[in-house]
Amino acid sequence: METKDKINGFLTKIRDLEESIKQKTDELNNAIVEYQDYLTELFKSNKIGRINADWFATNFCRFSEEQGEYITEFNHDDVLTFFIENRDGRISQLFDFKISTMINKYGYCNYNFKDSILKRITTNLENNGSNSKIYYISDIDGDINEIVFNDNQRKYYNV
Repeated sequence: METKDKINGFLTKIRDLEESIKQKTDELNNAIVEYQDYLTELFKSNKIGRINADWFATNFCRFSEEQGEYITEFNHDDVLTFFIENRDGRISQLFDFKISTMINKYGYCNYNFKDSILKRITTNLENNGSNSKIYYISDIDGDINEIVFNDNQRKYYNV
């Protein structure tokens, strides 16, 4: 009987945990929907700039003839947050990127990060369909910019 009681006790704990997980999952899903609604309103209420994908890539990390190194036009302390607007108009956060993680000890950018970030962006565009839009916002200036890909850039960046 003692073993049966232990088993029943474990089963009760498992059911309680399952209920708790379900409750927390529902809370998380509600929070995600609220955050997406907040982002949608934020994007509707702000002026959104448009930047060509090649121009973004150049500002993000480019070779400087004068300095003989790869440089970025962004600030060292800047954090870029990337968003996607799906076909249904819902905006979701994709990822944050700290410019400081791309900068080496001499203040120059690591060119490999450019390819990595562009690949992440284009993979999200590819996975979410051709009507999707990619945006980024800088935590320093707070401007929202859409990264616009034309047909040639989509082919080049594999979108």
